[in-house]
Amino acid sequence: MSAHTVWILLTPILILSTIISSPPMINQISSASTSGLSDLLYDRIGFGGDTIGGLHGDVYYVTTLADSGPGSLRYAAERPEPLWIIFKVSGIIKLRSPIRVASYKTIDGRNASITISGNGLILDGVSHVIIAYIRFDSGDGDAIQIINSAHNIWIHHCDFVNWGDGLIDITRGATNITVSWCRFWSHNKVMLIGADPADIMDEAIQVTLHHNFFYETIQRHPRLRFGKVDVYNNYYYRCQSYCIGSTMHGRVLAEANIFEECTTIFQSSLGGDPENGYIKLIGNLFLSSGLCESVNPEKVFIREDYYKAPVEPATEELKSKIIAYAGCPYPANPRIMRRIPDGEKSGHPMYVTDFAIPIGESITLYADIPPPRSISEWVESIEWDFGDGSKGVGKTVEHSYSIPGSYTVRVYIKYRSGGSITLTTTLNVYVRLELIACLILACTIAVSSVMILLKHRRIKAIKSA
Repeated sequence: MSAHTVWILLTPILILSTIISSPPMINQISSASTSGLSDLLYDRIGFGGDTIGGLHGDVYYVTTLADSGPGSLRYAAERPEPLWIIFKVSGIIKLRSPIRVASYKTIDGRNASITISGNGLILDGVSHVIIAYIRFDSGDGDAIQIINSAHNIWIHHCDFVNWGDGLIDITRGATNITVSWCRFWSHNKVMLIGADPADIMDEAIQVTLHHNFFYETIQRHPRLRFGKVDVYNNYYYRCQSYCIGSTMHGRVLAEANIFEECTTIFQSSLGGDPENGYIKLIGNLFLSSGLCESVNPEKVFIREDYYKAPVEPATEELKSKIIAYAGCPYPANPRIMRRIPDGEKSGHPMYVTDFAIPIGESITLYADIPPPRSISEWVESIEWDFGDGSKGVGKTVEHSYSIPGSYTVRVYIKYRSGGSITLTTTLNVYVRLELIACLILACTIAVSSVMILLKHRRIKAIKSA
């Protein structure tokens, strides 16, 4: 066979190999292709209002939910060149390790339903990153970590639920950041801004929070050290510890926010930090909440010295608007989860869906119910059936089982509208191996004792005869 013939035969194979191994299609942005993409930028405002993301780069199409490799989010986000990343797939991206997002990236989840779990995103010393319309659900560590003088960051219309540490942590001099129209629920420490009372780099921090929905979270909405945070037009509902905390001369401007059923609005002394923080309150609405007064308001910055914002009055109309439109537009479904004891959490999510427990051990069950989208979706009551004849009420309940086996657990959720749903899961109760070993040992000892006793009786009977 001649070399020419061999080349003719191999050419189709080589072409096919090149196509398979090539990275996903990257289209150059043009005035036509940016229509419907760059309009996202019209919503920018605040300290992160100049963020451009991947505006001047190519469009990258994510075509797989895999952790890595061509077509994956990681493959695009960690590339050095500017990219506007959009999704041709929907579903859950379960990350085996955090993605270290490079500068000049837009991660645009519009027109898809994308959830990131397992691990989150790290923005380390980078600039001009936009993250929009992404749900961050259940992972280790922080959902988004912004560190080491990272700047010009915008997080917009995202959902954050159930992570191991913080949902958004901003530390080590990171600045010029806006978090807008996001939802936060089923979590403890929501947002840390400035981590170390000795880190004066955090004096450079400047963050804007507006039109966010904090739903039954516990603390840090945010928790500030040093720096400046502009908090306006946010809705806080049943924050269980405190809403806003500031120490180390951190300056908070809180204007036209709505606080409903929140006991403690502001803390200026936290964590043993040697210096207090400051807050200036303007036109906030307190609904069945504790009241709050400004603390050293003269030391708080003036917004108009940095930018202008169309602040809306704190009204029921604003509340309904935030409820309806904050976060990702695609549904988040209620679910039954198990709470991990604090001593066992160690950077893992607070809630899991593993329902295997040893016999006699108490289990804390939790009804993870996403924030409502309208007044009619507010929860009226939550009732539990543990499957062993016992009942419970409330979002969080404790129970234990005395007999091993599989139990069907049901939660009945009723809404103000009169509607209801039922959630069901299977809970497995088992006997610990060490307990089984002890029982076997006890049985062995008992059998041996009986055998020895019988032997002695036979010997005695023989002697008597």
